[in-house]
Amino acid sequence: MSRLLCLTCQTCLTCLTFLGSGFCREGWAAEDAPPAPGAPFLTCQEQVMDFGMVQDLGELSHLFTLMNAGEAPAEVTITKPDTSKCKCRPATVYSTNIAWGCELDVPVTHPLRGRKGPLEYVVSVTGNDPSNPEVLLTMKADIQPLIDVIPEMIDFRKMPLSEVITNTCKLKIMPGAKVKIRRVKTGSEYISARLWPSSEADTFEVRVTTCPPLPPGPLDDVITVTTDNRDVPELTIPVRLDAVGPIEGLPAAIPLLRHQPSQTQTAYARSKYVDFYITAITFPAPGMGARIADIDKNTYRITITNMNPTAISEGDGIEINTSYPLQPELFIPVELVDH
Repeated sequence: MSRLLCLTCQTCLTCLTFLGSGFCREGWAAEDAPPAPGAPFLTCQEQVMDFGMVQDLGELSHLFTLMNAGEAPAEVTITKPDTSKCKCRPATVYSTNIAWGCELDVPVTHPLRGRKGPLEYVVSVTGNDPSNPEVLLTMKADIQPLIDVIPEMIDFRKMPLSEVITNTCKLKIMPGAKVKIRRVKTGSEYISARLWPSSEADTFEVRVTTCPPLPPGPLDDVITVTTDNRDVPELTIPVRLDAVGPIEGLPAAIPLLRHQPSQTQTAYARSKYVDFYITAITFPAPGMGARIADIDKNTYRITITNMNPTAISEGDGIEINTSYPLQPELFIPVELVDH
């Protein structure tokens, strides 16, 4: 609800008649240029509210006060943009009138949870004031999480199946916050995590180490950090594993024309590190076949025949079985293309 106040005693009766309620208030001098005679004149003593550094909990809230210091009623339209993270909802728009000499309170809120970094939220007030057709009401803040994870994800990309690798992220506690990190734990047997003190103030390190043998291909894991803070009792750190074996499949995806039946394509399986041979090939659709040629040491050319795009979906591919025990399977996806 909006609160409306009168500027002078002479306008009390007008406000009571026009708005239903009001009371007298003596002069609020406008700092801007004088209003046009017989016209409304919108002013706001505090158009920008800067909250500085805030924690990412709850919401920001501020009450802006508009005043019509002119000589005629102001017709205003207030537009509040969507505050969701997706920005996928329409703005909230409503219209009202401010009698001359009266005030209108405009409450503005913005959620903080899940946000990080600088925030500038602007509410637009447009109206029939000829000298000031738009007033912008702005809330600013620097949103900081109680515990900032840097980087936000731990990434192990294109790493060997049997190699031990350690990556590190930092847990930076918001200055002045009282929080104790109790423990860190992993989501699977493929990684381990330990908490270490850092040379930086209010900062800890989480050292994450792979535990081979790892499964080939992409794998999503997670590290859970528990604290003694009831607002943030735990937080999660995503971990991305993408282990590759010593045997490589080429190309990264087999191209297949969408509108051409019975195609023949070529793929390769090779290794610079281990000896292997191909034991079997599994196809995504019936009727397909393959010819395997040993073209170099531990390098095989696979000619795939009778590939029908109508029988193959995105994400399908050929599965190559090998004699190498640490990488018994190799998958090469099929990519449907237009030309």
